[in-house]
Amino acid sequence: MMLHKLLLFTLLIISLNSCKDPKNSPINAEQNKFFPGDYFENNSAGDLNDQGITFSQNGDYKKGNEFFFKSTRIRA
Repeated sequence: MMLHKLLLFTLLIISLNSCKDPKNSPINAEQNKFFPGDYFENNSAGDLNDQGITFSQNGDYKKGNEFFFKSTRIRA
């Protein structure tokens, strides 16, 4: 019986730890990093990438994804 209580207590602790506030999570801080700049060989690709970043930051991920893919298709 004691083993069952210990198992339930352990599961409760794990569950409570997994419900932390995601705003304070260091993972979200890492996900929000982006690297705008002139590291593209083609200026048009860089512009499209920057537009993709802007759309994604505003929550329009589908439109942002389209611009990211367009930027990868441009040849130098």
